[in-house]
Amino acid sequence: MQKTYRNILLSALVSSALFTPTAFASNVTAIKDAGRTNNGTSGPDSLNGSHGNDRIFSGGVSHGAESIRTLGGSDRIVFTATDAIVADVAGNGNGHIRIRDLIIDNIHINPEADSISLGRLLGQDNLDANNIGNYLHVLDSNAYSLGLWRTAIFVNVDGDFSAADKQSLDTANSLAGGYGTDLLLEFQNFQGNNNFETVTGHPNNSVAQFQALMDMGFLELSRTDIYGSTGGDNLEGTIRDERIFPRGASSGGGGDDSVRGNGGADRMIFESGDLIRNGHVRIRDFIIDDVQTNPEADSVSIGELIGSSNINANDIGDYLHIVSGLYGHVRTAVFIKSDGNFTAAERQDLDVGIRTSSDLFLEFQGQQANNNFETLTGFADNTSAQFQALIDMGFFEM
Repeated sequence: MQKTYRNILLSALVSSALFTPTAFASNVTAIKDAGRTNNGTSGPDSLNGSHGNDRIFSGGVSHGAESIRTLGGSDRIVFTATDAIVADVAGNGNGHIRIRDLIIDNIHINPEADSISLGRLLGQDNLDANNIGNYLHVLDSNAYSLGLWRTAIFVNVDGDFSAADKQSLDTANSLAGGYGTDLLLEFQNFQGNNNFETVTGHPNNSVAQFQALMDMGFLELSRTDIYGSTGGDNLEGTIRDERIFPRGASSGGGGDDSVRGNGGADRMIFESGDLIRNGHVRIRDFIIDDVQTNPEADSVSIGELIGSSNINANDIGDYLHIVSGLYGHVRTAVFIKSDGNFTAAERQDLDVGIRTSSDLFLEFQGQQANNNFETLTGFADNTSAQFQALIDMGFFEM
C-alpha cells in the first residue's frame, strides 16, 4: 500500500496519549456514515466533500478553473455525458479542474482511497487499458508547468489525441489549454504522492500504467456487470454505475430475486434467454427519474425479453400491466407477459395482486423515494401517455 502523509498522520494520532485506538476508530466510522452527494454546475465551482464516502458530480467546466476537495473518506468524482465540456485553443484556457486532496491507492484495501469515473463522459462500452490512451494523456510532476507531487490527466472525449497533440502536451505550457484537450484534471494533493509513475511503478501512458490504475479502482471507465442465476438471487450493487442481469426468476425454479442498486446510475437488463415463470423480482431502491438530467436515475431494459421489434407507447401495453400503489403508495408493480396477450380478466386479477397470468412481476419498492408511476409521470396507469413518459425519461428501454 502506498504510504501517504495521511496514513502517517493517522498512525501518529492513534498511538498518541490523546487518542485511544478504540475511540478514534469509532469516530471515523460515525463520520464515514455521513457520506453525501455533491452536485456542481457547468461553471467553475468550488466543491467540498465531507469526511464520509461522497459522490461528487462535477457538472463539467466550460471555462475557468474548478476546485474539488474531498476532505476524507473514500470518494468518487463522476463525470457524465451531460457535463459541460468545451475544447479551447491553446492559451485561451480550457475546462480545468483542480483536485486538491485525492488519495490514489487501491480502493479494495485502503478505506481512504478515492476514484475518478470517466465512463459516462467518454460514452464507450469497450474501453480498456489498450485503447484508453486515445482518450487520456498523463503528464507527471517532472514535466513542464507541474509542481512537485502533481499529475495532470488530459481528456479528449472523442478519442482522437494525435501524436503531435501528445508531444505538445509534454513540452509546451500544457496547462494553458489546447492540443486536443477537452478537459484537464490536475491532481494537486500536497498530502500524498500523486505522481502516477511512482504510484503505479509504470511509465506514463503505458498499457501497464492504465491497467494498474484500473485494477486499483482509481480509474473507472465502464459500468460493472452483476449477474444473477435462474434461481432466487440477492443482487447487490455499489455506489458505482452497474448493469444488473437478474437472469430470470421462477416461482417453481428457485424463488424470488432481490435487487438493490445502492447508488449510481444502474441499468437492470432482462434478455431473451432468461427463465421467467411467474417470477418475482423486488427492486428495493431504484431512482425513477429522467436519466438525462439526474445522474442517479436508473433504468430497466425489457426489449430483448419481449422479443418484438418497433415496440412503442401505443402497443407496449399488450406486454405490460402497471399497478401503482399495489402494496403501499410509494410502490408500483409492473407485470410482464412476454407473448403480449394479457386478457381483460387477467388485468382485473392483476389489479388486486392475483398474478398467476404474468410471466414476470417487477415490484418497485422504493423505500427512500417515490416509485408510484402515476405520481411520477402525471398520467394514469397503462395509458399511452404514461408509457411514453417512462420511455422519454429513459427508465423503460424497449
